[in-house]
Amino acid sequence: MNIRVLERLSDSTLALSWHDPTSFNYSEQVWSLCTARKRGTCALSGQAIRRGQPVYRPRRVGSSVPLNSGAMILALALTPCEEEAAVASD
Repeated sequence: MNIRVLERLSDSTLALSWHDPTSFNYSEQVWSLCTARKRGTCALSGQAIRRGQPVYRPRRVGSSVPLNSGAMILALALTPCEEEAAVASD
């Protein structure tokens, strides 16, 4: 799986590129900051996510639910340096 931060759209939204060679691809998917409702694993860093931590999740578009709707990225996993490096590597 390949995940890249493309752009910070606002203080609470990001545009990501999500490519999973075995199932699906999103070339520009918007993710929103929210609070984790359950435990999980950060899709970017692999770190454990505890309920209540700030995370980014894929935004729904109308009634369409993205195939990666259960994925989460820890807000702390996105430092300004990582974002700049991800954008610079495009």
